[in-house]
Amino acid sequence: MALPKVTYINFDGGCTWSVGREEWLFFLVPAFLVYYVAPLLCIAINCGLIISHLHHCRGSLVANRRNKKATALLIGSTLVFAVSWLPYYALEFVNVLSPYVSSA
Repeated sequence: MALPKVTYINFDGGCTWSVGREEWLFFLVPAFLVYYVAPLLCIAINCGLIISHLHHCRGSLVANRRNKKATALLIGSTLVFAVSWLPYYALEFVNVLSPYVSSA
């Protein structure tokens, strides 16, 4: 995941480096789509299919209670993934698109 960051770095000497806004966007947009949007869609679609199957398989009171717990777990895990990675990408986009933040 860090390989594109390394390829776009232009060392200015010493410990500083700068990356142009366009180069950073060429890395950030595909990374956002591949590492956040695609997995989130896969997780959400599969969880939706499982939840749909659970709701079609209604049985006893114990089975319904288990299905509700499984549904809550699936929704919770999807939300945890979405909420845990969204701030990272939001801050990356703010850093790249903000005129007040230097890329150095």
